[in-house]
Amino acid sequence: MEPNSEKIAEYRKEISGILTELEVQFEQLGKILARFASPKFIEAKEMQTRLKAIEVDVDTLDMKISEIQQAKDKSEAAREEIATIEQRLSSIEMEKNSLFSRIGVIAYEEYAAGSLGEEFSLLFTSVTHQNTELTKFQKALKENELRFVAAPFFEKMSLRIKRNKLKNEIQKLDSAREDLFRKAGKQISSSDYIKQVKSRNAIIISEDYKRISIESARLYEQMENRKSEGQKNEEFLLRAGITGSIEKKIEELTKNRNLYYTNLQVLYIDLAHFMLDHPEELAKVEEVPEAANNLQHIHKLERKQKELENKITQLEAKIRISELETIIKNDQDRVEHLNGQITMLTKQIQDIKETVSQNRKQIVNLKKIAGKETE
Repeated sequence: MEPNSEKIAEYRKEISGILTELEVQFEQLGKILARFASPKFIEAKEMQTRLKAIEVDVDTLDMKISEIQQAKDKSEAAREEIATIEQRLSSIEMEKNSLFSRIGVIAYEEYAAGSLGEEFSLLFTSVTHQNTELTKFQKALKENELRFVAAPFFEKMSLRIKRNKLKNEIQKLDSAREDLFRKAGKQISSSDYIKQVKSRNAIIISEDYKRISIESARLYEQMENRKSEGQKNEEFLLRAGITGSIEKKIEELTKNRNLYYTNLQVLYIDLAHFMLDHPEELAKVEEVPEAANNLQHIHKLERKQKELENKITQLEAKIRISELETIIKNDQDRVEHLNGQITMLTKQIQDIKETVSQNRKQIVNLKKIAGKETE
């Protein structure tokens, strides 16, 4: 690309940027005039009326989109927080069960040693019964193992089957006893019985239980608040007519809002152009302080645009001159070439004419000779 062509491309790009900025400035000017100007012409007044109506539509849609988005965000945040709280509450329940089991075992050991009163007997009746059963099965398992060592081969199979059954029963009893300790520990921890347990570990466990119980109560209250907040947002979304995808609804509203705003931008620009194109109105525009900067910037941009367009015109003229000079040079070269051909052809014509003249003379002489023979 030639230097001048490159410069023209640069100027056109700069002009494109200026035109974009001018659109922005005209739009801003139109916004100001829509609020403060008092146009004389009915056309401008009608533009202002339409602008105000569309502005209300845009503001209404902006508010609705914002409210829906906020309700969506708050609802999602509430759900996420509730899920986090539920996870923590589940963890607390596991901690509590572990504490209950430990308290149950400690209290049972003190009860079995006679350190606790008979009021604990009801709590540990089932445990005592389970211990009796467990001892019975453990004794039976030990006897089975002793017999298995000395038993003949054919008896070992039945002893092995019985041993497996005893192990399963012991495992079930261990599990059931763990549950009984947990239930007893829960009753002890949530009553005054805990004060009677003497073990220092029981006191520490009791303090841990109080701490996580307070945290659990706080989390339950927090979860209920989040559920209530989430419910309110869900109800708002329903009142807003959203039964399907919230994102799709926001997208639909945003599309409508952008259509309104595009019309608004066109009217702002039209109003600004109208006021500037009418001298009677221009004076009123200049009276609006907020419009002064826009007008100054618009005039500056327009001068810059005109300056660049003049530069482009000058460069295009230079390019055209160069093109025409090239055409003229080519035409002159063709003329010289044709003149050379004319000179050559003229000589060829002269040679042909001389040849024709000589041939005619020969014909005359030959005719004379031919005539004599005829006589």
